[in-house]
Amino acid sequence: MKNEYDWIKSQFTAADLKGKTVHFKAPGPDGKILERDGTFDAAQDSRGWIRVALLYHDFTPDRGAIVGGKMFIPADFVANIVRNPPGSKCEFSFIAA
Repeated sequence: MKNEYDWIKSQFTAADLKGKTVHFKAPGPDGKILERDGTFDAAQDSRGWIRVALLYHDFTPDRGAIVGGKMFIPADFVANIVRNPPGSKCEFSFIAA
């Protein structure tokens, strides 16, 4: 199974996703499951294929500050992106956990 951050053909374009809000549940960099709201970052190549990342913020008690995080969505999981109905808290949902 291909499980890497790579270009992929998708039902969405980068313009559909970039900067849009998303509620996600996915394994974080440390392996723990993160469930929170964030935004998408996305790029598109000349073929129309996309790459997608999740941008989010975390409060770190040890630093007493809010820090940003970025998590790339592996190509195998881009299909898990779902557009939410109008009026939803976030425009999209993404579940990979």
